[in-house]
Amino acid sequence: MKKVLLYVLRTITIIFSVSSFILIIAGVSLAISEHESSFWIMAVFSVLLFSLFVFLSNKLKKEIKIIQSNPVPTEENTPLINIEKPATHYLDSAGNLNQNIYIENENKISHIDNSPIADEEIPYLIQYGYQKAIEKEKNSHSSVFHRTERENELALNFMISKNYAEAEKRIKRFENLQQQASDENNYERKINLFNQALDTFEKAKKFCYRTKGGMIYFQDLYEHLHNSQNACFSYADIIRSQIDYCLEIHSLEININSIIETNNGYLQKDLYKLFPDSSKGDVQRAVKNLAEKNIIKKTKQGNTYQLTIKGEQ
Repeated sequence: MKKVLLYVLRTITIIFSVSSFILIIAGVSLAISEHESSFWIMAVFSVLLFSLFVFLSNKLKKEIKIIQSNPVPTEENTPLINIEKPATHYLDSAGNLNQNIYIENENKISHIDNSPIADEEIPYLIQYGYQKAIEKEKNSHSSVFHRTERENELALNFMISKNYAEAEKRIKRFENLQQQASDENNYERKINLFNQALDTFEKAKKFCYRTKGGMIYFQDLYEHLHNSQNACFSYADIIRSQIDYCLEIHSLEININSIIETNNGYLQKDLYKLFPDSSKGDVQRAVKNLAEKNIIKKTKQGNTYQLTIKGEQ
């Protein structure tokens, strides 16, 4: 919806610019040809056209701002709950969970006796979740939740500026590279694509940081991300973690290949205990990569595989 409104606003701006140019040329021509009455009619029409443009622009900006703000639920706009049992049966006077009924483990809430949650409890648990989310955002160090009205306005102005289209192109480049890297099976090429994505990310960031509005826009969308496990992280952190994982798998490939070269015919199930810091899935992935590169051969043997160097018996 926001992109549609931005497109409409840019279209109106272009139409107004072209119309203004035509009216200026026509006005100058009428002034030269001494058609004074026609000139004043043209002038009045121009003022009306400009007023219409200002009105539409302001209205669209307000609509975009409402969409962008996306307010979280608060105590004022949270629906009232009407249930037979009093709230204190589920929540204490401070709005916290009743410790005699519930136990909270990270993001999971359950009964102390492991009995199922009843339907009548759900509204109170939702209310508790809202209150907890609001409190978490209030205490968050992320600037996304503490932007001033002026900062939001600067970001909005950047989104309707001539620099926005170029910024979107640069952003799309690193997003596409990151997706290509995720889809790539070869880990050397994966790492190369991820590094390209990281480099392109920094270039897009540098471009957006040329203006304060662009900086706020880029920070809010790509540098101050958050989820239930991490209060603040950036898109670049995601790419770096993916690079680290690829390097870890590649290191496993090298070590596993060395073991098989020394012990040709090694069983895959015996590899797991040699790499206690790596998961079973990661070891299997490294073995699969070596087989796909035709470096090793996997031969089914019971409930596991015998691993041999390709070309050797």
